[in-house]
Amino acid sequence: MSYESTCLTIDLQEYSMIFAMDWSFSTESVIARKRSGSNKIYTSKVASDMESLEAYFSQFAGKKLLVIEETTGAQWLYVNLFDVMDRIIICDPYRNALMKEGSKTDKIDAIKLLHLLMSNSLKGVYHSNSDLYELRSFMSSYFALVKAIVRLKNQIAAFKRSKGIKKNNKDFRPKKKLELFVYEKQLELLNKYEQNKAEYESQMQRLIRKYPIAKLLMTISGIGIVLSLTIYSTVIDATRFLNKYKYYGYCGLVLLLKESGKSIKGKRRGHYNPLMKWAYKSAAKAAISGKNDIHDYYMYLLGKGYTESEARNEIARYICRVSLAMMKHETPYKPYSWRNTMK
Repeated sequence: MSYESTCLTIDLQEYSMIFAMDWSFSTESVIARKRSGSNKIYTSKVASDMESLEAYFSQFAGKKLLVIEETTGAQWLYVNLFDVMDRIIICDPYRNALMKEGSKTDKIDAIKLLHLLMSNSLKGVYHSNSDLYELRSFMSSYFALVKAIVRLKNQIAAFKRSKGIKKNNKDFRPKKKLELFVYEKQLELLNKYEQNKAEYESQMQRLIRKYPIAKLLMTISGIGIVLSLTIYSTVIDATRFLNKYKYYGYCGLVLLLKESGKSIKGKRRGHYNPLMKWAYKSAAKAAISGKNDIHDYYMYLLGKGYTESEARNEIARYICRVSLAMMKHETPYKPYSWRNTMK
């Protein structure tokens, strides 16, 4: 989920109609609507299929805005209603505290969502009709496969340990028939997973040629093909981040200050994308392990008195801001650019 860090600021006066929809796949959707200049809120029940939704929204003239909560069907709704609405906002359901109060029905939720929109209290989740969502789906499927492989390997290793056998012993065979059956099926499944993983990685070699910006990211020390495609497919449009600090927060690479009056209460980590944090932390770890410009920057930081942890975090932020600039301006990577900040 691509979270935004601040509340949306929307001039509702420019829209003739504003809508809030509580969408349901299996039942009818409830849509709350309000016309510009009126305080009256109306609700309607509409069939959840796309033909019915398009027909409903098309009957209203003027400029239209629609708000929907983030769900598994939000991207489908965004893409298919993109031409019907003038603007579609997908909001973060975890931040809508008002939705948790009182009775909870589809009608009440739709009206509350409209009230949140009117008070500019929504926080958006980034969506786009870009074909890069296909790449994002591909990478998501790849990581699901990797997790399945890790989980299966852990099961096999645990089974071996329960028999007093080291996990790397490939000659092990259980003596009991039922245990042997389970063990062989696990190995068979693991082999199939590994083959699928190899096919995914082969497909990545073709995909990287299709996306020049992702290929540019691979020139940064520490970023390989998996990290490059992960970062690019998650960000999609780098210009949506106003500056590097917003991007740091999105990637979970900064702590937010907790302050009350003149008292500092400590720091906390804001809402961030864990996949992006993993990507930049992994890139930093890979970069400082080799002989390259970023390793030299790491050694420089250690020489300036940084602890190893602080230096690694600074390296992750350095790769983060460099990659953001490259995606925004489609420029090549410049090794040792960190030296410019030392002058």
